Amino acid sequence: MSDFGASSGPVLADPVLLDRPAAAIGLAPAGIAVGGFLFAACWLLVPGVPQADRYVPRTAADLGPSLVTPIDPGDTAAIRAAVSALQLPEPQRRQIEPDVLAGRRRIGWIVFTDSMDPDGDVVAVESGGLIQNVLLNKSWTPVAVPLTGLPIGSPPFAMVAAAASQSRSPRA
Repeated sequence: MSDFGASSGPVLADPVLLDRPAAAIGLAPAGIAVGGFLFAACWLLVPGVPQADRYVPRTAADLGPSLVTPIDPGDTAAIRAAVSALQLPEPQRRQIEPDVLAGRRRIGWIVFTDSMDPDGDVVAVESGGLIQNVLLNKSWTPVAVPLTGLPIGSPPFAMVAAAASQSRSPRA
């Protein structure tokens, strides 16, 4: 075997100080500050971008006790967030929002997850005469659903359910 020298590691050159213009160094922090200010201003002033997320259910604690979590008809911002999340063409979304705000229609949230592999499963969610195709994955997938007819949990629904259960019970 041959010995290539007594040094066990590479030999590095001495550091060299590069000359930089002083003006460029002085302007860099100012440019970063102006850019950050403009970004923050746009982020806060663009309507619906950061605010909409707080109206979308993120955990089970955000959901109601039934399959569909209704949105308060008096909460305009929550209604707008749900309408913007509808997976429908823009003209249909434009029709739904005034109907919900006027009380002619309701809107709520349901949540999907894929308990198996995220292999591209798609479910068709039909509600209020509209169909949304939702791609399932292992993550939490909230879906806004427009509703027509009686409000969720109204007494006629309870009476229909009670009548159906009585018709199935054995008579004495």
